[in-house]
Amino acid sequence: MFLLSVNRRLPAFLLFSKVYALAALSDHADPATFHIVRYHQAWMEDDRLYIQTELCSSNLFGEIEHSGGRLSEERRYKLLREMLLALEFIHREGMCHLDIKPENIFVKTNVFKLGRTSRRAFTDDSRIF
Repeated sequence: MFLLSVNRRLPAFLLFSKVYALAALSDHADPATFHIVRYHQAWMEDDRLYIQTELCSSNLFGEIEHSGGRLSEERRYKLLREMLLALEFIHREGMCHLDIKPENIFVKTNVFKLGRTSRRAFTDDSRIF
């Protein structure tokens, strides 16, 4: 399990938007959710918000390093396909990720997963929740 500690001095809507987005995306039977880091629980303790998610073995940087500095063509296609499935699902739910980068792409049992959906945006009027 992964624990993320967030400083409480941030505005409440920023603190809890990550929790709401993760919970909403984890509560589906859609196979595309398999490519999104799963949310387990969140709690407040000592002015900090703790978010517990599934434990992944590494991120994209670790995967590239482990493969000698470059992913094989087959692995790159797998990465692209799985990230597109995750993004398609996120967009279908009316959200967008806003922070896609190698540090936010995780690997667990040979599956790429998109994580750290820290902001939620509504696609109809671009308001950030």
